[in-house]
Amino acid sequence: MLRRSTTLVVIALVTGALSAPSSSASATAQTCQGRPATIVGTGPDVQGTPGDDVIVTGGSQFAYAAAGNDLVCVSPPAVYVYAGDGDDVVDASEAGVTQINAYLGAGLDRYVGGPGQNLVHADGTDDTVTDADWAYLTVTAPATGTPGTYTGGGIAVWSADHDVEIDLDTHMVTVGGVHAANLSGIVGANVVAPRAVLRGNAADNYLSGSGCDVLFVGKGGSDTLIGGGIVEDAPQIKSECEGMKATMRGGPGDDNIKGWLGLNRLVGNAGNDELQGRSRSDVLLGGSGRDDLRGGNESDVLRGGGGRDTADGQNGRDRCVAERERGCER
Repeated sequence: MLRRSTTLVVIALVTGALSAPSSSASATAQTCQGRPATIVGTGPDVQGTPGDDVIVTGGSQFAYAAAGNDLVCVSPPAVYVYAGDGDDVVDASEAGVTQINAYLGAGLDRYVGGPGQNLVHADGTDDTVTDADWAYLTVTAPATGTPGTYTGGGIAVWSADHDVEIDLDTHMVTVGGVHAANLSGIVGANVVAPRAVLRGNAADNYLSGSGCDVLFVGKGGSDTLIGGGIVEDAPQIKSECEGMKATMRGGPGDDNIKGWLGLNRLVGNAGNDELQGRSRSDVLLGGSGRDDLRGGNESDVLRGGGGRDTADGQNGRDRCVAERERGCER
C-alpha cells in the first residue's frame, strides 16, 4: 500500500506584484449588469469597501473589491481583479481581448468570462465559472454543499491533503471521493494531490499533474499526458512518498506521454505514440502503431509492440524490444 511519510505541500505562486490600492474613484453614471455603479475606477487601481459594492473597473488595472457581496464589471485595461471574501460576481464579458487574472476568494462566487484570456483562481470547488480559459481551484477542506460548475478550456485542482479525480468524459470532479464540481467543455486538466487521477474524453486532451500516486488515462483524440505542472507559476509539490508511482495510458490517437518522478508505467496503446521515461526505472509499452520510446536515467524496459518502433534506452542498463534500438544494453 502506498504510504506518505510527509504531507504534500502545494505552493501556488501568484504572478504579478500586488500594488497597494489607492483611493477609489467616485461613481459616475455607469452601470454594471443594469445596476448603478457605486465605485468607478480612474487611477491605476480601484478599491472597494467592506460593504456590498457595485464596481466598474473603468481605467484601473487593479481592482480590489474587499469584503462584502460585490458586483464587479471588468473593462479594459484591467488585468487583475481581487474579489475578496463574500458572495461576489465578477463580469468580464465586456473586457475585450485583455488577459484577466481573477482571484475570487472565499464565498459562493460567480465569474463570467469574455473574449480575452480568462485565468480564474477560486477558493474551493463551489463557485460558478463560465468561459474561463483556465480555472485554478485550491482545495483545503473536504467538499461539502452544492458542487460548483466550471465551463471553458481547462481546469486545475490542487490539494495538499485530499485525493482528487477529474473525469472529462463524465464532466465531474471528485475530492476525497465526494462529488465536488461539474464541468462543461473542458479539454485540459491539471491535478496536484496525494492521489491524482485524470481521465480524458473524445477530444485532444492535455492532462498533467503530480502526486504520490498518479493515474492518467487518455481516451479518444491525440492526447498529451505529462507528469508535472502546466505553467511557470503552477503549484510545486514537495513530498517524500514511499513508492511514488505513475501509470499513464494513451488511447487510439497519436499520444505524447511523459512520466512523473517516481516509477512510471507508460502505455501508448493504438496510434503513433511518443513515450518518455523520467529519472527512475520505468516500463514503456507502445502499441499497434509506429511508436517512439525513450527511457530515462535508470534501467528501463522498452517494448514497442506492433508497428515499426524505435526504442532509445538513454542512460542506465535498458532492455528493449523494437525494430530500431539504441542505448539498449540488455
